[in-house]
Amino acid sequence: MLQGETREELTRRVVEAMDQVLRSTGYRISEEWLQIALTMPQVRVLLLLLAEERLRMSALAGSLGSTFSAATGLVDRLVERKLVERHTDPEDRRTVICGLTFSGKELAVKLLENRHLQWEGRLRPLTIDELNLVARAMEVIVNASQRVPQESPPERTR
Repeated sequence: MLQGETREELTRRVVEAMDQVLRSTGYRISEEWLQIALTMPQVRVLLLLLAEERLRMSALAGSLGSTFSAATGLVDRLVERKLVERHTDPEDRRTVICGLTFSGKELAVKLLENRHLQWEGRLRPLTIDELNLVARAMEVIVNASQRVPQESPPERTR
């Protein structure tokens, strides 16, 4: 920390450091990512459904920050690839509920595992003391993010 830095300057330094960490791999794309032939929005759908299990199409669109029709198009392509399935809600047949197929869940888990391996590689050079420092800093960030008002969370289904 430099003497006399303002909150804004410190925040900028943290954000820039985080950007550097994310760029540190040189935007290398793993073999698994190259083989899946999915767009990033399609991957986001898979990861959202992995986290939430099942979502209404309207909640999925909201989480993606897209229109209902754009989300429907993404899901259509994932359904064609047998990665996502959709059903109508028995209580309201106008409501479409999306979930991962077994293959979709398997793929999403592999993608997350790959990301975890990449992070482990980035952290490997750190000493125990440095890892403790990073772990504590990340816990502080997680705690702070939980205090920030969130946009409305995705609607869960039964």
